[in-house]
Amino acid sequence: MQNVRRRSFNYFRSRAAWLRALLLQALPRDARGVLRYGLDAPRWCERIWVDPSQVTECRYGKGQEDSGAVVGGEYWDLPAFALQEIPKIKACTERWRDGVPWEATNIFDVLLAELEAGGVADGCRDMDQIIARYRRLDRQCELVKAEGRFRCRTEVWDGAFRERGGVRIHIGPNLEPVFGGSGHHRLAMAQVLGLEVIPAELGVVHPQALKNWRPRYMADRPRTRAALRGRLRLSANRGGQAGSWPLRIGAGWARTAQIFRLAFRKLIFRQIMLDRYETRASESAFPAEADGLDIRVLCKPAYRIVDGMNPHAHDDDLRHFDRQQSSCVVALDGDRIAASTWMTQGEVFVAELHRTVSVPPTEHFSCRSFVDPAYRGRSLLSRMISVYAETLPGSDVLWGLVYPWNAASIRSLERIGWRCTGEYRTRFVLGRKFSSERHFSPRPPTSDLK
Repeated sequence: MQNVRRRSFNYFRSRAAWLRALLLQALPRDARGVLRYGLDAPRWCERIWVDPSQVTECRYGKGQEDSGAVVGGEYWDLPAFALQEIPKIKACTERWRDGVPWEATNIFDVLLAELEAGGVADGCRDMDQIIARYRRLDRQCELVKAEGRFRCRTEVWDGAFRERGGVRIHIGPNLEPVFGGSGHHRLAMAQVLGLEVIPAELGVVHPQALKNWRPRYMADRPRTRAALRGRLRLSANRGGQAGSWPLRIGAGWARTAQIFRLAFRKLIFRQIMLDRYETRASESAFPAEADGLDIRVLCKPAYRIVDGMNPHAHDDDLRHFDRQQSSCVVALDGDRIAASTWMTQGEVFVAELHRTVSVPPTEHFSCRSFVDPAYRGRSLLSRMISVYAETLPGSDVLWGLVYPWNAASIRSLERIGWRCTGEYRTRFVLGRKFSSERHFSPRPPTSDLK
């Protein structure tokens, strides 16, 4: 009950933070920008997509309060810092590229000097906090390496507004990306891991880049909006200025409608639905062999080898699994963990539904599954679940929750005999949470099982 109360409090706190950012920061700043520069004006904390390898210099002096501003003049005349001359960037590069221990870099000396000067360094107040922070950065680097991408801020926290708090990137006069001094460790991490593109918080934009920066930094915009801009340009080329303004008004209305839809989902009504798929252990079919991988069912404490290797299973999850009947099914390629999934009984918090589900003693719930990107597309999870089913009495039930739109996962489950037998819903109405579930007879498969 205490966990439920804490999660409910965190939910309301995140929604309050999002609403404050919208009303107190984004709306007034965006309105000023639109009135001065038109509908394509930069937005406050707007998400852009940047190739980290192209970021080579840093300019300090413009913070989050300046995000989305059009800035020229002497700010760009001041000398910039080379990225690899910044102590944090240099230390992170040595650590994650060359394997140098943190203690052998000069980063702890730099932060200790900041502690002595101001009492706070990197959000920490003593060396113990600094050491713990840099251990967390190592784990974050492993997570990013495993997923092959950086998560957007809205994926990390429900209360995040746009890309607020992300790596800050200014846009220079020649459309070059310039590091804005926020997100040193994440930028260094992206460069060392060779990521092709990362989400970033928009900093300031040079006046010369105002007309051309969006096509380069907003390539991930929804296709409908990209197509709309293409139609606007086509209309202007064919009909001149007189023929383009109706479509420009239409683009503005489309953008406004999207903002209202987002606000509606965040503040008034939102629904999450997951389908329940299940089968009896005796009816679980076997997919193709797992290409020589060694699949094992591990119990406590042997399943601790997965700690740190599965980004979906955190320390709190493992401690919770220790307190109830749980097993971890792993696929091993030598000493490398190619995939893992947890099977448990008792109480399990489902983050997607923002609630806890109960699993009776004769049922086994599949959760916290992860497949290494190098091994995806080989039906590993299906094979692992089938191997686990062999260890159970034939009358026991295996089940899991899947988004209705996740056709790939549904197809894999239906091939091993799982069928849809229920729906779990969570609705948020004016901030209040309402949970429900419905059970029914197994539905026929929806996909081609050949």
